[in-house]
Amino acid sequence: MALNKKVSLTVIAAAIIGAGVWFGGNYFLSNKIETEAKAYIVKNNLEEHIKWERVEGRLNKKAIFHQVTLSGMTPKETLHIEQLEVNDYDKSDDRFLLDIDLKGITDYQKQPIISSAEELQPGITLESLGITDIPLLNSHIKIKQDRSSNNVTLDVGLNQEKVLDVEFAIDMKNTNTLIDAVREQDNELSPLRVLGFASSMAVGEVSIQFKDKGAIATNAKKNPELIPPKQECLDNLEALHLPYADMYCDAIVKYFSGDASTIMVSAKPQTPYPVVKLVDDWRKVQIMPYMIPDVIEKLNIKVSN
Repeated sequence: MALNKKVSLTVIAAAIIGAGVWFGGNYFLSNKIETEAKAYIVKNNLEEHIKWERVEGRLNKKAIFHQVTLSGMTPKETLHIEQLEVNDYDKSDDRFLLDIDLKGITDYQKQPIISSAEELQPGITLESLGITDIPLLNSHIKIKQDRSSNNVTLDVGLNQEKVLDVEFAIDMKNTNTLIDAVREQDNELSPLRVLGFASSMAVGEVSIQFKDKGAIATNAKKNPELIPPKQECLDNLEALHLPYADMYCDAIVKYFSGDASTIMVSAKPQTPYPVVKLVDDWRKVQIMPYMIPDVIEKLNIKVSN
């Protein structure tokens, strides 16, 4: 649905911003922060894509970029951020950490990303549910790389008051080979070589959680006929011979009926799952759906509240 598409695009855009805001040194002074940030942006040919009006430096290692503009390939892909707060930053040979908050995200016309005209379901807008005067979207991103444990963790969150929050987290294993290659080759590394180095990586754990901030519960009260019947859910999943069908359907019905405020989909295989194998499994289930139960078991995919 349109709402999911906007949320997905915003997650991607927020991640790009996180990659672009890079600065080093002690960064205790605003001009030091801005100088280092601009140097990184120039080095990576991002001058036309990331801009800001002013920067504040804080003694607690916090930096605040005001009125940030992220420009895409076309004008309509532009995002505006009222305030980008760098909560923590650390970069050394063995460790990388970036923790940022994005406050007040708007589109290329400086209009809200999520408005009361958005459809929660076909024909049902947020406004029709009585949800108006929606605050601007906020986001937070935390990236951490630890060479000693050979892993990278990424946490991305979206906060849309009156509608929903989304939290995405992934723990990638065996990442040193790719990171070393990127650092050594810099901009000369081709996409094909990146895929080659990435073949050693594996997924340790991944999850996405949706937290209702009013939209789902309100829809359940006003349109109870749209709550998915549990038996119908069970029939559909059992027809595919999926494991954990009762658990899945129980969580789904509770969330969409408003009895539970969150729903989470998680995968935590017993041992890290190779990225190459994951891509191959995805390709296979597209043409051989009967393999889905086996993949779910191997990835230990759960749905819960």
